[in-house]
Amino acid sequence: MARIRFVLLQSIVINLFFVAPFSTSTEFSDNLGSSHRHETSENDEQGNNIEINNKTTNTQTSTQTTPTKTFESIYYNSEIMVNKTLSDEYWLDGKNFTVSQLLSTSVRKAIEVPLTFAFPYYGDPLHYIIINSGGFLFTGGRDRAFLTRMQYIAPLMMNFNASLSNVTTVKYSDNGTAFTVVWEKIPLQEKANKTLRLFTFGVTIHESGHITFAYRVIPVPLNENLSSVLKVGLSDGYSFYKKMKPLNISFLRADEYDVVKFDWEYIQNETLIYNSPRPTCLQHTNCEACVQPTENMSHWLKCSWCQAAKCCSSRSDRNKKKWDNNTCLGGISDAESCPAHNVSGFNEHTDIL
Repeated sequence: MARIRFVLLQSIVINLFFVAPFSTSTEFSDNLGSSHRHETSENDEQGNNIEINNKTTNTQTSTQTTPTKTFESIYYNSEIMVNKTLSDEYWLDGKNFTVSQLLSTSVRKAIEVPLTFAFPYYGDPLHYIIINSGGFLFTGGRDRAFLTRMQYIAPLMMNFNASLSNVTTVKYSDNGTAFTVVWEKIPLQEKANKTLRLFTFGVTIHESGHITFAYRVIPVPLNENLSSVLKVGLSDGYSFYKKMKPLNISFLRADEYDVVKFDWEYIQNETLIYNSPRPTCLQHTNCEACVQPTENMSHWLKCSWCQAAKCCSSRSDRNKKKWDNNTCLGGISDAESCPAHNVSGFNEHTDIL
């Protein structure tokens, strides 16, 4: 059952938060106040790319290899393993990283970075990503910061505070088909006089839609006492306005329609989590493709076509606004009812709001 949240806001207040998309990397705080900073490439004195090779010692031990655990959900199939060999391959794959000075020295900050490829997240192509210092990627827009609780890719969302350490590095790399972010030696917001515990982990999103979580150093077992926020997984949602006519105000309704959660006990040194996308309704751009069964699609996902909106939807996804605005009601759910047209293509972009 999707979790529904209601936010009561005046329309004029909502408009104050709108920020036009940036064509270059932009840094801004969690309250959406933007500040432009210089981004530096991580190179040595000779200009060579530095490989990730974190040799930080830690107190949590891990086995070299554990059996792979598999999980199936509506939108993703996931594999979790502890494998030193594969972990080394991930971390020692030299990349041309850009270091964010803001994220490496601050708490509760975020930067927006354009992607060189379209990344399909829950079937919706994303062209930029927002990196948060709290150990996650925000997949919504800058003007919709309240959706960070339901639109995220979280290898390890916790109360991290990079300002407590002078060795923390938050960096990212885009090779044209994959985008990687690493939070290296980042400390938790600890109580006074406590020894800092430094975490190193990363995430890679691929043009194919695959998502990899990687954990190099997890210094302590994860538990709810470490942080007031602790999430590992994927989530998506959407928002739309509903008007209350008697009061002449608007309800901004936010709906989290899918969550993929991973148990904290799985997260230790050398853990890898591979998330493979399953077919979604949003990827289809014509009626026949929308209503026909798709290989590997979850049997829980039922797609319908709205001819007026020219969109395919489960009626609980990012096409929700289009569906409602065009009064699609039940839509078309069988091929015989589809209007005649050519069959081709995939969805280029979905506007939520």
